[in-house]
Amino acid sequence: MEWARLVGTNVRRLRRSAGLTQEALAHEIGVDVRYLGGIERGQENPSLNVLTGIAAALGIKPQLLFESELPLHEG
Repeated sequence: MEWARLVGTNVRRLRRSAGLTQEALAHEIGVDVRYLGGIERGQENPSLNVLTGIAAALGIKPQLLFESELPLHEG
């Protein structure tokens, strides 16, 4: 399993579901928007601190970022 891609896809879906832009989430967690974009594309390997920051900003448990099937409906 390609974890970076799975986490990135989940970050993007959860961020969009929360109604946040990349810029807003990046600002909230204190990272550059290009870095967050790289995470969402599966091109970056975020630290545990970044992952827990993302989870906190999105109001979720960090382990949800590693789920292969998110219980979300986009739209």
